[in-house]
Amino acid sequence: MQITCYRCGRIHRLGRLAGDFVCPCGEKTNLEELRLFQQISGEIEDKERFDEIQKMADDISARIVSGEFSPVDLDIAKEKLRSVCEEHFPEKMYLFEMLYESRFRRLWQQFRQDLEEGNLEGGDAPE
Repeated sequence: MQITCYRCGRIHRLGRLAGDFVCPCGEKTNLEELRLFQQISGEIEDKERFDEIQKMADDISARIVSGEFSPVDLDIAKEKLRSVCEEHFPEKMYLFEMLYESRFRRLWQQFRQDLEEGNLEGGDAPE
């Protein structure tokens, strides 16, 4: 399996598909979530729409990591992504929480809590 780090862009080839993988830059990826995501992406017929949604999710992830998002900005972006998902894949909405919400929550906790603990700008972790 091949994964790309959200933080540094480094590409890693992995043989295992369970647990967490930690990039040398510090980015942590849950391999079970990633495997589920890849399985679902293979089942979706409308690849163009799915790629659009994935691009939106990747942008949200990158903005969380970079510190660009306030909690309100993140909520707005997540709601927009949720709307696009509901519009194009209403039968797959149960996966939204499993894949995207958990990913955003994990990234917020991992990267934004560092900002908060350093007394830099940052808000509470959004639910």
